[in-house]
Amino acid sequence: MKNYNKIARQAGMTLIELTVVLLVLIGLAGLLIPYVSGFVGKTHDSTGSSNIQALNNAMIRFSVENYDAYPDKMDSLIQEDDAVYSKMMSQMYLEPHTLLANEATSLKGAGINNLMVMDETTDNATFGNTTGTPLAVTTGKVVAILKGTVLTNLANIMGKPVDTVHNHYVAVGVGDESTIAGKTVADVPVHFAGRADMAANVKYNHFIAVFETPKADFCDLTAFNALNDLGSNAIIESTDAPVAVQVDADAATALAAAGTSVAIDAGKLACSNLNGVDTAGDADGEIWTTAGYTWVDGGSDAKFVGTAMAMMMNNFEGMGGALSNYYNKVN
Repeated sequence: MKNYNKIARQAGMTLIELTVVLLVLIGLAGLLIPYVSGFVGKTHDSTGSSNIQALNNAMIRFSVENYDAYPDKMDSLIQEDDAVYSKMMSQMYLEPHTLLANEATSLKGAGINNLMVMDETTDNATFGNTTGTPLAVTTGKVVAILKGTVLTNLANIMGKPVDTVHNHYVAVGVGDESTIAGKTVADVPVHFAGRADMAANVKYNHFIAVFETPKADFCDLTAFNALNDLGSNAIIESTDAPVAVQVDADAATALAAAGTSVAIDAGKLACSNLNGVDTAGDADGEIWTTAGYTWVDGGSDAKFVGTAMAMMMNNFEGMGGALSNYYNKVN
């Protein structure tokens, strides 16, 4: 009997032993919690980046399948009083803009004929966020355009060149009522915020599509090239001012003599005449050729720039920004 009790006592754990085990487990949990929370954050970010890319590809695929037309009935991000949707995570990067005739023509040329009006009284900011009635894109219609630091840094955010001088950048939400849903994608993706006060029912969590629309007719210098017979590049700096070619003095004189110092917004003929001009040899024996000037009509079809996540604290993240953030966190 004594032997049995002794064995029974040895089979259990003393209070001290149990306390030691608990302390070890608590210590391990303390070490793991920061790692796990960081892992969750990285997973959230990488998922957002993947969804940006996936939706970006889906938008392009939709336009191919529909003869260069992009999805219709996207969220306008503008409510009935023509103000920016009050349930955006942040309104700092958007402002209302009244469409001119050429801008309405530009959007319709890209297949955007109707936009959904946002319902600021809804109790579901992401999945039940419109009045249900689409309004036609016409002259005088109010849309949301990008502004401020987002516009200034748009090339880095979207990962591609932009011209913010001559174009507006219209932002629309890719919502559940857009014609891409159930066709090119089964369901439109949603980026879920990491805070309860920014949850999908409280704030707008759909992705944003950005379209470039010309403000008016202009001479596009994006592909400008000025080469001499040795292949050296001339650098051009211009918006509405006369063309300023930063090359050696002789070459600048030769280019000016060829008529390249006209105001680039002077008109279609002037813009066209800047292409393919061979200047006479200058004092250095150089011959200059210019090319890459393109006339853009104000009503030309809007261009799809890309998709982005519109988050709080003026954080507007497109493909360029998503990749930068991802690699910074990984490394």
